[in-house]
Amino acid sequence: MARIRTTKPEFYTSEQVMNLSIPARFAFQGLWTFCDDGGNHPASAKTLKAEVFPSDDLTSTQAQALVDEMLEQGLLVIYEAGGKQYWHVTGWHHQRIDKPSYKHPKFGEASPPTVASVAEAAPIAPKLVVAAAPNPPKPLADDSSNALRTFHPGVEGIGVEGIGVEGSRVEGTGDDGFRLSADAPPAAGAAKPSKPKAAEQEKPKTADVWEAYSSAYATRYGVEPLRNAKVNALLSQFLDKLPVDEAPAVAAFYVRSNNQFYVTKGHSVAVLLADAEKLRTEWVTGRQTTATQARLADQTQTNANAFAGLISEAQAKKSRHHGFADRNYEGTPDGSIPE
Repeated sequence: MARIRTTKPEFYTSEQVMNLSIPARFAFQGLWTFCDDGGNHPASAKTLKAEVFPSDDLTSTQAQALVDEMLEQGLLVIYEAGGKQYWHVTGWHHQRIDKPSYKHPKFGEASPPTVASVAEAAPIAPKLVVAAAPNPPKPLADDSSNALRTFHPGVEGIGVEGIGVEGSRVEGTGDDGFRLSADAPPAAGAAKPSKPKAAEQEKPKTADVWEAYSSAYATRYGVEPLRNAKVNALLSQFLDKLPVDEAPAVAAFYVRSNNQFYVTKGHSVAVLLADAEKLRTEWVTGRQTTATQARLADQTQTNANAFAGLISEAQAKKSRHHGFADRNYEGTPDGSIPE
């Protein structure tokens, strides 16, 4: 019968656990709930699949591949009792269970173990007893309990049927969800799904503009630009300001610009967003307004504003003077100047 097991915060920062793929971590947590109070479970990938992944498109071969990851990290070992093989969660002896019940033969009471590699740990191996753990696990969290207890921060061992693990780390897959059909580590020869997930087929809204911006940025600076959630949000706002088909070209045009302000700011995405309309105008017209040009234009306008009144007054005086001269020197009908 399945039991409630709690997951302590240390589980998520354990290096052994981080060394597992995401589906393997999920399978490892699910395995706890179907272990007896000795931390033992029949060594059957088919059973594990039915218990933890009842509605998922996961084969027994793929489920065994997840178990192999746990074995390689020393989170599980294999032992034999009564001619049958079992998995034992390492460190389970640190659990504290009020009234333990044992459905399977106890790990410590098995016949003297024979160390074997994980590769040899096939379910049909006749004499295999224990799969060697390459990274001996450190002590896990304290015993779980069949009865609910109040959690006391800082007091070790208090919790609801908890378990924790520690170990060593390598890079993960980088997936952000469980794609068990496609992402579960397949065994050799395992068939891969023919159709990708719909989410994997969708192209992000900012894909084209980011490609244009990052390509121009790498050409100019020799490094890839930083991309994070904030950058994605700024690019999304940039696309809201400009036509989608023009945005990539404007972004590349911006990075190639030698405008002093843009260069000083390292052609950041924030400035790209702030000057979106200005940059589009410059891209369409082919004319860039530099800081020097802007200052000259500003000075010209300042001068024009300062002398506008004087110029207007001078023009008015000139007009009045010409009118007076015309009236006094029109001449007589015969062309002579009047006396």
